[in-house]
Amino acid sequence: MIATITATQTVQNPDRDELGGYRTKLFKGSTLLQTAQRTGTDPVNFQLTATPGTYTASAQRLSNLGAPIGPEVTSDPLIVGGPETFEAPLTITLSL
Repeated sequence: MIATITATQTVQNPDRDELGGYRTKLFKGSTLLQTAQRTGTDPVNFQLTATPGTYTASAQRLSNLGAPIGPEVTSDPLIVGGPETFEAPLTITLSL
């Protein structure tokens, strides 16, 4: 999954914070899997072994001090499917 910023919006900056980078998070369901800090709008690459479930990514603008600025936005879900059933060993025999 590659997180790429494709659109921006203007938000209020009442504290006059200086802009920093972004905090990007990867979730499986509601479980946080990874967090990445980045500068600019360069893509973030998350390395993972995808198991069946629903994945989303979020991004939030940060100040130069790392404080959140504006809303955190979340991607559309990426659904990874798998088989409903699979064959698993019932009996394992070891010969020594």
